[in-house]
Amino acid sequence: MSIDIDQLQEELGLTIDKNDEARSLFFNSFTKHMSFGKFNFDYIDKNYDRTHKGLRDVFDIILTNSRFMVIVEVKNKLNKNDVKTVLKKIKNFRILFPQHKDSTIYGAVAGLSMTIATIAEAKKHGFYVFTHDGANLKILNDQVTEYTNTDI
Repeated sequence: MSIDIDQLQEELGLTIDKNDEARSLFFNSFTKHMSFGKFNFDYIDKNYDRTHKGLRDVFDIILTNSRFMVIVEVKNKLNKNDVKTVLKKIKNFRILFPQHKDSTIYGAVAGLSMTIATIAEAKKHGFYVFTHDGANLKILNDQVTEYTNTDI
């Protein structure tokens, strides 16, 4: 009889999801300040899961105020594919939350580590780029693009 250590750890609740830890870290950082750059936020949501007519998506962090929102994809180790995921999430958000279909949305990525190529990819799409510098939230790109309903 063989024992699968990974399965045993999962059954005992001993696994550590590094992406979940990163989401919690960034969520707590955003919650403390509720603002960055020129924007102030009224609400913050984490792990927002929604399904409608067979379409399902989970949004790591959503920051909102009465005029716009920021959708943040969070990873422990951020890569270029995670950046591309944000475009899909913006499109899905408009479908899953029709009350926000005409809202201005900004994309963002947050990671504890990332390559220069990943940062360049995020900048190319006009996304905020966040990381951590010790105990502080650090913005690596604040030259962002507004995504309106006609953009995606």
